[in-house]
Amino acid sequence: MPRPPHTIAIRDGRYSRRDYDWNPGAPFSSSMFFNREDRLNVRALAAVLAAASMYAALVAAPAVAAPAKPDVPHEVFSPDGTIKHVEVDPADLPKVPKSLVAAPSRLKEVEINGPSDNRIDLVFLGDGYTAAEQTAYGTEIDAAWATMTEREPYKSYRKLFNVWRIEIDSPQSGVSGDPTADVHVDSPLASAFWCGGTERLLCVDTTKAWEYAQALVPGADQVLVQANSTKYGGAGYSGSDVGTFSRNPLSREVVLHELGHSQGDLADEYDYGGPEQYPGTSEPYAANVTIDSTGAKWGVWLGEATPDGGIIGAFEGGDYSRFGVWRPSENSLMRNLNQDFGLVNREKLVQSFYGEINPVDSVSSPEGGTHNATQPLTVTTVDVPLTIKWQVDGVAVPAWNGKKTLTPADFASTGKSTFALKGTVTDETAMVRNPIYKPDLTQTLSWTVGQNSSTNASAAFTKTADWGSGFEASVSVKAGSTALTSWTVEFDVPAGFSVTSTWDANRTQNNTRYTFTNKPYNGSVNPGQTVTFGLGGSPGNFPGISNCKVNGNPCS
Repeated sequence: MPRPPHTIAIRDGRYSRRDYDWNPGAPFSSSMFFNREDRLNVRALAAVLAAASMYAALVAAPAVAAPAKPDVPHEVFSPDGTIKHVEVDPADLPKVPKSLVAAPSRLKEVEINGPSDNRIDLVFLGDGYTAAEQTAYGTEIDAAWATMTEREPYKSYRKLFNVWRIEIDSPQSGVSGDPTADVHVDSPLASAFWCGGTERLLCVDTTKAWEYAQALVPGADQVLVQANSTKYGGAGYSGSDVGTFSRNPLSREVVLHELGHSQGDLADEYDYGGPEQYPGTSEPYAANVTIDSTGAKWGVWLGEATPDGGIIGAFEGGDYSRFGVWRPSENSLMRNLNQDFGLVNREKLVQSFYGEINPVDSVSSPEGGTHNATQPLTVTTVDVPLTIKWQVDGVAVPAWNGKKTLTPADFASTGKSTFALKGTVTDETAMVRNPIYKPDLTQTLSWTVGQNSSTNASAAFTKTADWGSGFEASVSVKAGSTALTSWTVEFDVPAGFSVTSTWDANRTQNNTRYTFTNKPYNGSVNPGQTVTFGLGGSPGNFPGISNCKVNGNPCS
């Protein structure tokens, strides 16, 4: 889904940025702190300050952001599960030649779980597959996604994802560097083994990968490129939320590890590839490494059994250094492949999921507005276990707990003519204990509910023009003795007629019934005042509307 950049991660005085609406080469900015678009910056700042108090300190931001660097792979993966930090000269990275024309591409659904603006869009791209090989590619991606969702937390939270695959018809089958370094294949994404002289390092033209992805999934959050090769390999890119892997089943482990970085902002937990002594002097940003030998950073988990058969503690070594830095468990997928995510890893991943989506998909009555108590109120949530609790005028109503639809009978049972209603939707998963993360797993909704809410509002339809092929009309909405904070007008038109244009209102249609709702600028109507919207339709000689309602009540 399209979203602003989500996180600036501060590690050892350097910025890294996740950018969901990615623009290759976009400079980093040290003056911005991005947050979930629908959460208050104040709450995020409070969370950061609380984290600073609990964890000793976060790294102070540098006065000037580090210059943008070329996007280079930062890890290579071995068949035995070990991971190695690598440095590659940007000049050695594969690039699609300008002479290679863009290949035909098609978007296919792997698993779609809801509206894209409230799901995490994961996009697979195939490289080196000819048109005749696309069926086999589809089978590979189905298997890869099945493998990924066998692991927590993806097993429990797969319904938060929309998963797509893009078929790109390659002029040649296979990828460069397979089976030997001298093999060259013209493929749309220029996938190549032996990147920077390392055999298993599978590089790709990340700019081209994002171009293909965003052309068909404009709100793509993560891109995973599968090379048409059975040779084991893969790569993780630190700057662009791109991971690569091959058809070798063991390579699917690479995808999960890289999602730990790009989605959870998790650090690598292996202790080689950098200086022996950890060079940082301030607390690392990542949730799964610390310079505190007590492990207080993940204190809520200390002593718990871990998926690798050990317990949560403080194990020296991680983030590419052997000494002066500690990780939560002896082993995890962030240290070696063929492991599960550790408990601290899982917790941060779940929190990051809710940094990208809301627990609530939609509500039947505009949140923050006035709800007519003669109509039911429905809350539609994402398809994971959630609790919902209700309050009336600040007092809990236990009998309504778990109800996603409140009925007119529920409202009448309060004995109140008007009241404040609040619903709190929460994921109470046992995977998250850190109190700083809890607000991200919670969404609060509120309304003013009136037993006679809007019953004295009215709406009037006036035809203003009519000609042989069409007509125009205006509809006035008048508040009664109670101010309106929002309004909805609905009516039927005769069969054979249709409304084709609207101004100063939003319009939806269900057969011959049309529903009009206020724009952001004209929803509030003071007592006795009127707002007007217009519409046009066809054909002419329009006889009028029927079954008109305003906010669920008769228009007059």
